[in-house]
Amino acid sequence: MAVDDNDKRALQAELHRLIPLSARMAIQVDDLGPTHITLSAPLGPNHNHAGTGFAGAIYSVCVLAGWALLRHVTEGAGQQAELVIADARMHYQRPVTGPIVAHTTLTPEQREELLQRLRTGRRVRLPLVIQVGERDDPDATLQGRYFARP
Repeated sequence: MAVDDNDKRALQAELHRLIPLSARMAIQVDDLGPTHITLSAPLGPNHNHAGTGFAGAIYSVCVLAGWALLRHVTEGAGQQAELVIADARMHYQRPVTGPIVAHTTLTPEQREELLQRLRTGRRVRLPLVIQVGERDDPDATLQGRYFARP
C-alpha cells in the first residue's frame, strides 16, 4: 500500500475535524506509511512557562500519533473501528526545546492481528510505543495500549 502526500493531507484533515484540539495545536502529519507515522506540532502554541514543550501537549501529540496510525491502517483496509486509548504511561527524559515530533510503528504482526480481529467482529487491545525526538535517544516516550472494536 503506497502512501502519498494526498494520504497525509487527508489524514491530517480528518484528525483536525474529528479531534479539534489537534488543529489548535497545529499538528501535522509529516510521514506516513502502511505501518508507521510521524506527527509534529510547533513549540509556539504548545509550550509551558519555561518555554519548553508543555507536558500535556507532548502527551497529546503522542496519543494522537497512535490513534492516527491505527485510523490510517483500519480505514485503509476498509475496516470501520472505534479507536481509543485504553491506558498510557508517559516518561519524560528531558525537556523538548523545539517542535514536538512523535514517531510510532506497528509491527506487521500487530497490523495483521488488528485487522484480523476486526474482520471477525472481535475487539483488540494493542500496545504501542510512541517516541518524541530521536528514535535512539528520545526526549519522551509513551507506552500506550489502544482499544479497537468493530
